[in-house]
Amino acid sequence: MPANEYTLYNSPLTVLCRLALPMAVCAALAVALLSEPPDSIPFAIIISGIIFLSAFFLLFIRALLDRRPQLKLSPKGLFIHTKFSENILDGTYRPRKRKEAFYAWRNLGDPTLAPLSYTLTLLADNLPELTEAPPPLPDNATDEQAEAFLAEVGRYADALEKDMQAIDNAEFYSLSLSVMALPHGKRLPKILQSLIDAENEAERLAIIQKLQYKSCDSRGSGNPRRQKQPAH
Repeated sequence: MPANEYTLYNSPLTVLCRLALPMAVCAALAVALLSEPPDSIPFAIIISGIIFLSAFFLLFIRALLDRRPQLKLSPKGLFIHTKFSENILDGTYRPRKRKEAFYAWRNLGDPTLAPLSYTLTLLADNLPELTEAPPPLPDNATDEQAEAFLAEVGRYADALEKDMQAIDNAEFYSLSLSVMALPHGKRLPKILQSLIDAENEAERLAIIQKLQYKSCDSRGSGNPRRQKQPAH
């Protein structure tokens, strides 16, 4: 894994942990039902159990076999490699399926996680990064410096006009993707928000390297106390 990136993959163990409670409930119900005569078990309960178990095993097998990157965190932005839904917030509901997309951190916000479905939602936009104004001309500037400054101001004005046009045509989105099989769980929105709030790429790189260290430490040391430290 590159030092400036943190990649999230599907984890079969994560699937097992998140579905442990409903599986335990199903097991308890199955034991209770097996003690009853077969003819007295409602057909709907049998079908529901089969559907749930099928969905669980399909999700588990998918997490076991699909070892492709799902999300990648970098100092520049978020790479979404898996399938997700992007809905333009224009008053209509027209979600479109996407895959292999990149969003700069400045264009993302408000990450939230639905606790039951483990659906991650983010707000996004395509607003441009505004062009920085040229530094002021010093009082003792030469004619050559003044001429170069005027040329730079002209280029800045042209770039600023394009930025304003891009802002006028900007679109806003709601992104939704399943993170059921990904690590970090309920902490994932907090991790993403910390990268969104960071002032610069150096701060984001420090966050990513901390995640890498904790990931390697939890796999290698087996120290439960260190594994429980929250990511920032």
